[in-house]
Amino acid sequence: MTSTPGASEVRTLVATLILPSPRGKAAAEAHDAVASRAPNATGQAVAPTAKPAHPSPTAKPAPPSAAAHPTAATPAPPAHEETASAGLLVTLAQLREIMTTLAQTKATAYIPPLNKAMAEFHIDNRLRMAAFLGQVAHESGELKWFHEFASGMEYDITKNPKLAKGLGNVNPGDGPRYKGRGPIQLTGRANYRACGKALGLDLEGNPDIAVEPGVAFRTAGWFWDTHGLNALADKEDYRLITRRINGGYNGYDDRVKYYDRALKVFPAGAHA
Repeated sequence: MTSTPGASEVRTLVATLILPSPRGKAAAEAHDAVASRAPNATGQAVAPTAKPAHPSPTAKPAPPSAAAHPTAATPAPPAHEETASAGLLVTLAQLREIMTTLAQTKATAYIPPLNKAMAEFHIDNRLRMAAFLGQVAHESGELKWFHEFASGMEYDITKNPKLAKGLGNVNPGDGPRYKGRGPIQLTGRANYRACGKALGLDLEGNPDIAVEPGVAFRTAGWFWDTHGLNALADKEDYRLITRRINGGYNGYDDRVKYYDRALKVFPAGAHA
């Protein structure tokens, strides 16, 4: 999630050992404060075909040259039509309409793994896509941050044993090793293990791969799926979606901004 948990979230995290749980409003605000100081990403006319001077009675005139009647260029489809033609859930143009500060090069690289993850976890209709991308845009700073700003020591057994054990961080150093990664941050040894098992990846043994786009978007999809967020998106309950991700409503107005923007980008009836 967006931030490091406060002490008030300990009981919630202990109760959700396997599923990643929200990390708390106070800690989310601290993360956003750090994030606010992070650098931003930043035709010629063609002569008619000549006729033969003395055509043979049996000779047929040659067909006119294709150049004599140039075919009009087919206009490029509007951005919203790219989805159907390319077989994508979200296109490059649509993603950059939602996340307006996302660099073209990064957006281009993210489109294939993002679409693959959304399809894998059935984030495949207008309401689900808008809700998912709205939350991801806020949580990751428009896909600029795939890791937690804090060190992760808040979840280390040497500093906060109860919180650490709730996340499965049983060894010294597990806090930093299993700090938040991905667009919706995966946190804690137990969650890396559970997510890795579901995805067929050794995330517990190789936690750093959770920042790679092909893995990161899948971890976000896994979180979305295991927390029942598609059903909430279908009900348009964006407020409860926010609570399940954040543990509160930190940055809610910003999340709604992206959600509303995405709803406008995906026309009504798209992927219904």
